[in-house]
Amino acid sequence: MPTIAEAKQAADQGLLQQARLMYEAILQENNRSEEAWLGLAEVVPDKEQQQQCYQKVLRINPRNARAKDALRDIDQAVPSWVSMVRGDEEDKPSSAVLSSTSSRKQKKSKKSKKTSKQTDTSKLPILIAVLGISFLVLIVSLGLIIYFLIM
Repeated sequence: MPTIAEAKQAADQGLLQQARLMYEAILQENNRSEEAWLGLAEVVPDKEQQQQCYQKVLRINPRNARAKDALRDIDQAVPSWVSMVRGDEEDKPSSAVLSSTSSRKQKKSKKSKKTSKQTDTSKLPILIAVLGISFLVLIVSLGLIIYFLIM
C-alpha cells in the first residue's frame, strides 16, 4: 500500500494521476485520513471534486483550517465560464492549494498542461449556450422597447 509521503512525492513530480490513485488506495484502507483527503483535493481535476474532498476533511475534523480556507476560496472563485469569456488562462486556485502546490506547478509536465486545457474546452458548449440565451434575451428586450416606443 502506498504512503502519503509517496503520494505527495508523485504529486510534486507532476504525476497527478499516479498521486490520485495512491491517495485513493490510502483512502480505501482508511477513509478517515485527513491528510489523504487533503492530498487528493490537490490532485483532482476540478473544483467540484476538490470541494467534496475538503467537505470530507471537515466531516472528520470540523476545525481543519486548511479545508475551511480552501472551501471558502472555492465558493468565492469566479465561475469557469466567466474566466473563459474574460480570457483568463486558469481560474485562480485557493490560497491553501497555492501554498502547498507552488513547487508542484513549477515541475508540472507538458502532458498535464495539455490535459488541463482539454478539460477547459469541454466547457465550451455550456459557454455557447449561456451566450446564446443572453443574446436571445437581449433581442427580445430590444424588440419590446421598440414596440412600446412606436405605440
